[in-house]
Amino acid sequence: MTQAASSALHCGLSILPVGRPDWEMTTEDGIINLNKKPAILDHGKPKLFSWNRYKNERPMTEEEVRRYFAGVEYLGVACGKTSGNLEVIDFDLAGIFDSWATVLKELGGEAVFKKLVIQNTQREGCKHVLYRCDEIEGNQKLARYYTETGEIKASIETRGQGGYIVACPSPGYKMFQGSFRKIPTLTKDERDLLIKAAKFLDVYVEEPTRVAKPDAGAPGLRPGDDYNRRADWRQILESAGGRHVHTHGGREFYCRPGKNGRDWSATTGNGFGDKDLLKVFSSNWAPFEPDGVYDKFSAYALINHGGNYEAAARELGKQGYGEAPQKPTDLVGAGSVAEAGERSPGAGRKWNAVPYSVLSRRPKKPMLLDGLIGERDNGMIYGQPKSGKTFVVVDLLLSCVCGGSFAGTFDAARPLTVAYFTNEGLGSFHERLRSCQDFNAIPYEDIEQNLLVFEDVPQLYSSEGTATIGSFVSEWETYESRHIDLIVIDTLNKATLGSDENSNSDAAQVSTHLLNARRRLGCATLLVHHSGKDGSKVRGASAYDGDLDFQLKVEKDQAVRILSLEFAKDLQGFEDLAFKLTAVNESAAVGWIGSREVSEKMNAIAHIELLMRQYPEKEWWTLGQIRDLLPSFSIDTIRKACAREVNQRGDRNALLDALIDADGNRLAQYRSKHLWS
Repeated sequence: MTQAASSALHCGLSILPVGRPDWEMTTEDGIINLNKKPAILDHGKPKLFSWNRYKNERPMTEEEVRRYFAGVEYLGVACGKTSGNLEVIDFDLAGIFDSWATVLKELGGEAVFKKLVIQNTQREGCKHVLYRCDEIEGNQKLARYYTETGEIKASIETRGQGGYIVACPSPGYKMFQGSFRKIPTLTKDERDLLIKAAKFLDVYVEEPTRVAKPDAGAPGLRPGDDYNRRADWRQILESAGGRHVHTHGGREFYCRPGKNGRDWSATTGNGFGDKDLLKVFSSNWAPFEPDGVYDKFSAYALINHGGNYEAAARELGKQGYGEAPQKPTDLVGAGSVAEAGERSPGAGRKWNAVPYSVLSRRPKKPMLLDGLIGERDNGMIYGQPKSGKTFVVVDLLLSCVCGGSFAGTFDAARPLTVAYFTNEGLGSFHERLRSCQDFNAIPYEDIEQNLLVFEDVPQLYSSEGTATIGSFVSEWETYESRHIDLIVIDTLNKATLGSDENSNSDAAQVSTHLLNARRRLGCATLLVHHSGKDGSKVRGASAYDGDLDFQLKVEKDQAVRILSLEFAKDLQGFEDLAFKLTAVNESAAVGWIGSREVSEKMNAIAHIELLMRQYPEKEWWTLGQIRDLLPSFSIDTIRKACAREVNQRGDRNALLDALIDADGNRLAQYRSKHLWS
């Protein structure tokens, strides 16, 4: 293996030793199996191997290869810049590679396929595809599938910057095509073709982007449900100008109007079981939304009736679909202030002026999160994809429900009851929630009692149907006695189907429906939204701004991420707050640093504190371990920083106070003498 590792090194690959299945390591938290983890033998005993340097700085030297690979049987290859911008596509489901190769060739990628280096992995029918490219990313899930029980698993993933693979000649790994000496460098267009072919095989979808839901009071089979069973996707999409390109593995893909060739804009046959949902990729196929998911009835309603599901159902009923006409639902519409429960006492009058003597005695607006969210406020948080927006929202949710402090700055008045509506990222939301809970030591009981998660979003534009915000309010008033403090809707565009995102009149209708909900429930609302293409401003109509009490922005800023206040009606304002995403469990959590200014002047101690928060299970640290994970600082710098901080505290053998959180206990296990001695 030492010889093989040296050979891989000479092929321009950054390598690392990897543990075999029977290697185990005993820690205070129990036994850790080191199978496929970076690991070495230290005096005959397996232990974890810190490989940050070899993924971020440089490959190993020949001397390091001889030292670290002694007794090792598995070879790891670090992806990313230290391996010449190596990226690997990992096919982890039997048969999925063959399907991908077929799709790639149908898209005209046969010449690219022949360039690739491909190896078989330990799992039968599974492979790694290796190539280099000037533009690569971190690890990504490209395609997912459903198990027989409906569990969602990844079938195709990339291993990019920060990732690694186990490689030949490790036991069970064999070369299928090419060799490490001839790993090709692809153009961006060639790489994009590989990625696109993989994403076509992603059958996982969120719930349909539609408003109509079953009406329990409607007799017989509804026309929309009957249409879902009997209609043909090809006929539906061709009526909207689409063109069928080809069928593969029981799935079909279609090209949008005005586009030629064999490229596709949408696929059908998605979802668990026999759902057969449409997934739209294009941003230029009106009336569909990019990344929208539709069943046949919702697609028909959008194409033929502008998203009016009641009108679509009536028309389908006339065409012979369904067994009985739908029963219309009496929904709460926009209404007036008086109709919303705030009628003045004047007999027989709808409009009554409020005397100044009454206004002047009104108390100051109560706050839910001091300095940020007041009772009945309407706010918005927005940012670009992958800016960390959802992680900030999760952090805010749990700060509210436990009555804690959000971002270390805004204190909750009490444990708040929060209703969170989303139909995005459901496959990983529970992992994000658990990571935030563990990172912040939030009691399970607080979350169980005070956080209400709805895996759908109420519609704010339409007032027709059973999935509107008005129907939710009516249902809550009928069946629930407890008070909701805050409603969070993630995302705004998923809650405004059928509206024109840039229309101020449509935005005004959305705002009116949301206002009525706040008045009737006595709650505040927070909308999660996306930024425009350049990330500088929020997307959509300007009319939304007029109804907001505050607007927050999340953005990436070099090594940190920033939460900033874009505007506020009644708040004093606050400095931009910096945070980093800290790996916890299977996901990540928000680690708040302080103001933007503080983040730009972070010293070694602050970096060490952030590092330690990422490894809460690790009790003792050495200077070498810290240096390996913080390569931008020398050992001498780390030693002096720790010694200086301890000396400032006046007791060299005491706990390093700078590494203890506000509660005085989070980092108490890290003894300072192990940092500088």
